[in-house]
Order: sequence, then C-alpha cells, then structure tokens
Amino acid sequence: MKVEDHLKNIEESLEEIEEAIEVGLTKRQRTLAFHISVVSTEMLEVYLHKLGLLSESRMLKHNMFSSKRRALEELPYDFPHKKEIINLLVEIEKRRNILTYGKRRNEKELKEYLNTFLKLKKIFENEGVI
Repeated sequence: MKVEDHLKNIEESLEEIEEAIEVGLTKRQRTLAFHISVVSTEMLEVYLHKLGLLSESRMLKHNMFSSKRRALEELPYDFPHKKEIINLLVEIEKRRNILTYGKRRNEKELKEYLNTFLKLKKIFENEGVI
C-alpha cells in the first residue's frame, strides 16, 4: 500500500480514538482497542517504508506482535527505536483481544492502554511519520 493511503487510514483511526476519548473510554472500549492496534501497526509500516526497509507490497498485520519473538522474526532488520517500538506494540497487541472481545474494563485499565499507545505515537511523531 502506498504511504499516502496509510496516512489516510492513520488519520481515520486517530479521529476514532479522539472520539472514544471524548465520549468516554469505557463507552468505546472496543473502538479504542481496535483502532489503537490497527493504527499502531500502520504507523510502523509507514516508518519502515520511509526508512526503505519495507516495500510497499509488504503489509504488516497486528497479530505479528503477539509476542516479542514473533515480532523480531518478522522484522529482522535494525531501525531506530526498534526495541522500544516492538515492546510497545507487543503490549498493545497483548491487550487488544481482551479489550475487543472480553468483558468491560475499568477506566484506569483503558487509560493505561491509551498511554501505551501515546508513547508509541510520540516516537513516530518525533520520527516524522505523522
């Protein structure tokens, strides 16, 4: 997928996350989990495209981050902030299915999930992804 298309998808997901925050995290738990997971993966994909490490024909999927080992196998190349990015993506993915398919969680847990994402987003902002 072209970077421009990724950026449109990123914009849409960021808007959905903002709306979930405005409406209330506990009221939009599934929306929050889904969009945080998908936008995190898309931001990484754009970052790797910009670094020339990933061709536009290759797509990353959120489940690649189901474990640190799997993520490292799927992304064998080095890039700035790799360890921190992978750790944050694995943490996001670990909670994704619980929040998407599980019972309702309290606001504190949802804020922690959101804060994990915001740390990742900050890295990508500093790297010029968004």
